[in-house]
Amino acid sequence: MGALQLLTLVLGLSVAGLAKGATAMGLPLIATPILASVFGPKQAVVIITIPIYVANTLLVLQSWRVFGYLRSLVPLIVANAAGAVQLVSYAGLGLFTSDLLALGVIACIPMLVALMAGIAVRGRLDQVRFRQVIVVLLVASVANLLWRTFAA
Repeated sequence: MGALQLLTLVLGLSVAGLAKGATAMGLPLIATPILASVFGPKQAVVIITIPIYVANTLLVLQSWRVFGYLRSLVPLIVANAAGAVQLVSYAGLGLFTSDLLALGVIACIPMLVALMAGIAVRGRLDQVRFRQVIVVLLVASVANLLWRTFAA
């Protein structure tokens, strides 16, 4: 793995983890196009599957302690269960090569650090400004993907 790939993996999962922690959503939406710009779409989807499952599991466990959140957890529990079916199906299809599996596990590190930071600042963020930053990052990622697709 080159320096650009490692930097993209760390920064992409950090931004996505921060968004996930702050808003409880957005990890695949943000990380997939960022990773796809360097690893390609198929590899990005496989890599991101592991951090998504880890993040959702941690959020369920964190929220489970507060009884008032039980009703709101049902969709997350269902989504996480589907994510476990996705992990199993990707493994069954042989999509988790040793390199992609390693990248998925490595991607959990910056995602977890940023997820915890996002959870810590959840109530103090200006949600409108935060969404604007995320939109700019998404537009830049899509522009990069389009450039790479049509300039090649």
